[in-house]
Amino acid sequence: MAGTDYVSLLWLLACTCIAFFMQAGFTLVETGCVRAKNSVNVAMKNMADFLVVSIVYVFIGFHLAQGNSLLSFETFPPKTAQLPVLMFNLMFVATAATIVSGCVAERMSFRGYIYASTLIGLLTHPVVSYWTWNPNSWLSQLGFHDFAGGATVHVVGGMIGLIGTIVIGPRKDRFIDNQQVSEIPSYNHTLVTIGVFLMVFAWMGFNGGSFYQFDERVATVLFNTLMCGVVSGFVTLLLVHRARHIPVFVILNSVLGGLVIVTAGADLFNTLDVVLLGIIASLTVYFGDKLLIALRIDDPVGAIPVHLFCGIIGTLYAGAIVGTSEQSQQLWGPTIQLIGLLTILLWSALNSYACFYLLKYFKIHRVTEQAERLGLNVSEHGVKMSWLETLQVIETISKDGDYSKRVPIEFGTEAGDVALSFNHLMDRLESNIQVLHHVAKGNLNNIDIEPSSDKDILANSLHSMILSLRSLIDEVEDEIENKAMQIENNEHSFKP
Repeated sequence: MAGTDYVSLLWLLACTCIAFFMQAGFTLVETGCVRAKNSVNVAMKNMADFLVVSIVYVFIGFHLAQGNSLLSFETFPPKTAQLPVLMFNLMFVATAATIVSGCVAERMSFRGYIYASTLIGLLTHPVVSYWTWNPNSWLSQLGFHDFAGGATVHVVGGMIGLIGTIVIGPRKDRFIDNQQVSEIPSYNHTLVTIGVFLMVFAWMGFNGGSFYQFDERVATVLFNTLMCGVVSGFVTLLLVHRARHIPVFVILNSVLGGLVIVTAGADLFNTLDVVLLGIIASLTVYFGDKLLIALRIDDPVGAIPVHLFCGIIGTLYAGAIVGTSEQSQQLWGPTIQLIGLLTILLWSALNSYACFYLLKYFKIHRVTEQAERLGLNVSEHGVKMSWLETLQVIETISKDGDYSKRVPIEFGTEAGDVALSFNHLMDRLESNIQVLHHVAKGNLNNIDIEPSSDKDILANSLHSMILSLRSLIDEVEDEIENKAMQIENNEHSFKP
C-alpha cells in the first residue's frame, strides 16, 4: 500500500477497528453457550488470549511471517508504515486463538490455555501466514489462494481446537455411555445471538480490509461475505422451521459457517457461487455437529464444523474457481489448494498435539473433576455466583438435615427472589418441625398450626394429628376420671 494513499490507509485502519469486534462477538457466543458457572472463565480466556497473542505476535510472530524469509526478522522493529498491516494481521491471529477456547470450554485449565495461545501467536499461525500470504514463500509462489484467512485463520484454529478437544477429552457426563448423550444446558441464548451479530459486523472488517487498499472490489467482497452468511442461515431455517421447537444454535452457527466458507475466495466468487456455498455451509454445520457427537467429540460451541469443516470446503472451492478462470490451471488450482490445506492441517495438528500432550504430561491441560463440578468461575478465579451459593446451601440442607440454615439473599436479582421464596418455605417447614418436636415431647398445650390452604398437606396433616391427639387425650383423661370415680364409689359402698 502506497504511503500517500491516505484513503486506503484510513480504510485499513477502520477495518482493523471493525475486525476487533470479533473478539467481543466470540466472547458473547462462547459465554452464552456454556453453563453460568463457567461463564466468567470463558470470558477471561478470550481476554487473556488476546493479551498474550498480542505480545508474542507483535514482537516475534509478525516478523516470522513478513520477512523475505521465515527467519529473516528484517521487519523488526516495525516501521511506522508497517504498523497498520501489523495491527490488521493481529486481528487474524487473535481470532485463530479464540476459536480454540470455544472447543475446549468448561474443562481446560486457564494456565494451560494461556500456554496454548502463546504457541499459536508465536509459531503456529505465523508460519502458516508466511506460507499463504507472503509472496516469497513456496506455497504462495505455487499459487495458493486464501483471500482473508479461510485456511490461515479458520482451518488453523479449528484444527488446533479439534486436537485439543480430543486430547483433553469431553466434559464430565457429556457422554454417559456408547448410546446415551447428555445435553448440557447453555447459559444465555440471547448473548449468543448478539455475539453472532457482532461477528457478522466484524467479518466485514476482516474481508473488506484484506485488499489492503480501497477500490471498487471492496463492495463485491462485502456483498459476498454478507450474502453467504445470510443464505446459509436461511437454508438452515428452512430445514428446521417445521420442528416443534426451533433450534437456536444450529441456525446461528450456520450463519457463521457461511461467513467462514466464503472467506478464502470472497474476492473471486460470483452470486451463484455464494448461494451454492451458503447451502453447502448450512449442511456442513448441520451434519457436522451430528458427526462430532457420533464420534464422541465434545465441542461445546460447535466451532469445529463452523471453522474447520467450512474453512476446508471454502478453500478447496476457491481453488476450483481459480482453475476455471485460468484454463491452463484447471487442475493445478485445486491441486495446489489441496497441497496447501494438507500442509496447513499437518503443521497445525503436529504443533497442537505436541502442545496439548505436554500440558497433559504436566497435568495442566484440564481442571480436576471436583473443580469442573464446582465450576471454573469459582475454582479458577474465585468468583462467587449467587446461583451457585444457592445450590450449595440447598445441597447442604439436604445432606445434613439442618433446617435452620438459610440461603444468602442477593437483593434485586432473580437468584435473590428465589432465595427469598426458598427461605420462606424453610421458615414454614421449620415451624412445622418445631410443632412435631413439641408433639414428640408430649407437649400439646399452646401449640397450633394453620394450614395455608387445602393443598398444604404437611400443615393439614399436623393440624389433624394435633386435634386427634388432643381428642384422644381428652377421652383417655375422661376415662381415667370415670374409672377413678367408680373406684371411689366402690370404696364408699364397702364402708360399714
